[in-house]
Amino acid sequence: MNNVYLQKSRTPVWYLAFKSKAIWTTLNLLTKQIPKTKEEQKFYLMGFWDADGGCPKNPVASKKIYIKFTQKDRKSLDELKQILEDRFGISCGNIRISEKVKNGVIWRFSITNRKGILKFCKEIGSLHPEKKLRLNKIIEILSAR
Repeated sequence: MNNVYLQKSRTPVWYLAFKSKAIWTTLNLLTKQIPKTKEEQKFYLMGFWDADGGCPKNPVASKKIYIKFTQKDRKSLDELKQILEDRFGISCGNIRISEKVKNGVIWRFSITNRKGILKFCKEIGSLHPEKKLRLNKIIEILSAR
């Protein structure tokens, strides 16, 4: 199991490394399947956001509250946005270029409306320890308004 290690530099996150092409092929096939049930979609959104999403690091001091998704693969963002809007009733902004990088662009979309942010925080949430705290703080702030 020497391919599994704990990164201690920033946050306590486990990483699984593997060198088998067969495992990579199998996992790659799984990524092409969109979850079907609302519960599966919730965890898909949660995991995606935990890895490639964001919100203000300090919601109390932030002038603007938002939930954002970023990704190089625009098609993935199209799918996420559709799930958020169609299955969860969360209104999202347009997908746009966040930044240009060496190998292309990074795409993003945001949830900036109060109702959508609260719904995301309460119905989808996060398993990431720091992001979970931030979402709870956002709920406090927006519920007080």
